[in-house]
Amino acid sequence: MSARGYPVEDFEQRADDLSVRHAEVTQRYREARRIAEANEAGRVDTEELRQAVTSYRALVQALLAGEGDATGADDVREDHDGTRYKRDMSAREQDNDHITERETRA
Repeated sequence: MSARGYPVEDFEQRADDLSVRHAEVTQRYREARRIAEANEAGRVDTEELRQAVTSYRALVQALLAGEGDATGADDVREDHDGTRYKRDMSAREQDNDHITERETRA
């Protein structure tokens, strides 16, 4: 993150600075940070850890792409077989999310 000009010493300042150009992923970044801290105390499960990793990956992708907030219409891509998926998640990850949501509702 320091290579992109963001302070690395203070999480809150870093998150505030990120939110200017990356509002959606910043929200996910804050949630991932909360999960990581709870994990240190042993209070999270595997699903929460998976969500944190996915959120961190979305942030890295947004920073590497140099794009702004990832909420635009161009946020959806199409796979080689025509499957549509969000830019920050592969088609397989989205399938896993849908499966997890169905299991949660059941």
